[in-house]
Amino acid sequence: MKNFVELLDKLSLTKEPTSIIQLLVAYIDSLNEDEDKDAALKLLLGITPKKVITSRDIKISAAKLTGYPNWLVERSETEA
Repeated sequence: MKNFVELLDKLSLTKEPTSIIQLLVAYIDSLNEDEDKDAALKLLLGITPKKVITSRDIKISAAKLTGYPNWLVERSETEA
């Protein structure tokens, strides 16, 4: 993640298209796993990952874990 942040910092300071491409290629080549390369490209392209859990599931889990009734969890979320 540190390397990704460094890449973004360098990209923000670079205006020349050739330099930008070189930075991107060097970063992608530095990654070991194909999954990491895929995830990095998706982030750079602005493709967001699918939701793993819905907000409804989070609310239900919060109520179960805290022992609070569902209506209280729902209400506290809207008041925050």
